Amino acid sequence: MLNISYKLIPNYGVAIILVTIFIKVLFYPLTKKSSVSTARMQELQPKLQELQAKYKGNPQKLNQEMAEFYKRENYNPMSGCLPMLIQLPLFIAMYNLFNNHFDLRGASFIAGWINDLSLPESIVNFGSFRLPILGWNDLRALPIIYLASQLLYGKFTQSPQGGQNASQMKLMMYGMPIMFFFILYDVPSGLLLYWIVSNVLTIAQQVLIKDLMKKHKLAPAQAKNPAPASGPMRNAGKTSVRANGEASGQGDLGTKVKDWLEKKAAGMEGKSSASAQKPGSSKGGEGQAGKKGGGKR
Repeated sequence: MLNISYKLIPNYGVAIILVTIFIKVLFYPLTKKSSVSTARMQELQPKLQELQAKYKGNPQKLNQEMAEFYKRENYNPMSGCLPMLIQLPLFIAMYNLFNNHFDLRGASFIAGWINDLSLPESIVNFGSFRLPILGWNDLRALPIIYLASQLLYGKFTQSPQGGQNASQMKLMMYGMPIMFFFILYDVPSGLLLYWIVSNVLTIAQQVLIKDLMKKHKLAPAQAKNPAPASGPMRNAGKTSVRANGEASGQGDLGTKVKDWLEKKAAGMEGKSSASAQKPGSSKGGEGQAGKKGGGKR
């Protein structure tokens, strides 16, 4: 794959990046499975902590209960680690490739910085001076970039946990990259280039996977709780039911309003009938009619 990529673009640094992209796309299903398994483990963590607290003094019973719990939940605790372990032989093969591949000797990626992918790069040379204890006489940029990418990688891939596992997770998240920084300081620049690009692509995949998982969780919730209708009619016809089965809420309010309107209408009818039956009202009318008639004569 490296030779094919080099034929497409005659630069071994670019060829390494293309091979890394191909590998990450190839292993994307395993990466997704590992991320889903990690998220699932985070959901089960409170129940596991309850079991650990309950059977704290009985390790044998704890292991038995945890095995039964994983079986009930249909969860394999190795499903998060196995995809990563499968990629380990590939990393060992890449390490041997960058150390032994003849064509990489003298192959330049960025002129003036990475002039030989089979050797460590250097941005500042201290000459005869060497750092105490470490013995370094070069300041290298790729190990520093690797450390930053590895810390970001741990930030995006590791889920926050509480309890006894929190300290172990912090050690894995921060301690391991710092340790590898010193181990890989003098490795071939091609290997660090592969690892840095791999970390950046993994971070991008994690962002995509978390977004997909978030949408997958929101979809069932929206289906169970549809949005209420907008407008003045959104509460029309709603009644709440009490424990004894009687209608309440807006049903009671509607009954009270109806009774009030009926009483109001009955009162107005009573007033109109009373005014119509007042004495003298009919005579006044007849007198006015007589006057009008006399005028005409």
